[in-house]
Amino acid sequence: MLVDVGVSEQEMSRITNVDNVIEFDSDLYYKDHSNIHGVGIFATKDIQEELVIGLGSIDRKYRTPLGRWTNHSDDPNARFYYTKAGDVVMVAIKNITANEEVLVDYRQHSLEKAYYV
Repeated sequence: MLVDVGVSEQEMSRITNVDNVIEFDSDLYYKDHSNIHGVGIFATKDIQEELVIGLGSIDRKYRTPLGRWTNHSDDPNARFYYTKAGDVVMVAIKNITANEEVLVDYRQHSLEKAYYV
């Protein structure tokens, strides 16, 4: 995946390990240990396909827990879309069951930019 988006493992670490995360609680998801990588985002309850899970960034300079801790998968159950203001919003692209890890395909976010309307 890193080769596909054109970044090294070191560059990806630098991009993701920053202090601009605004932490807050959500009734749809929580952070926990991930079997995929470090920390991940998990559904608090069943999430229906097409439901907006939340914002991944705010004012194009702050990330939310979704924007910081969501892990990559080649078989994602959610997707980040860009807003017209340049932020990102996460939407379920499949039904997600309670306690299932919420996953996105990083290639879709970086290479196949789509807009949420």
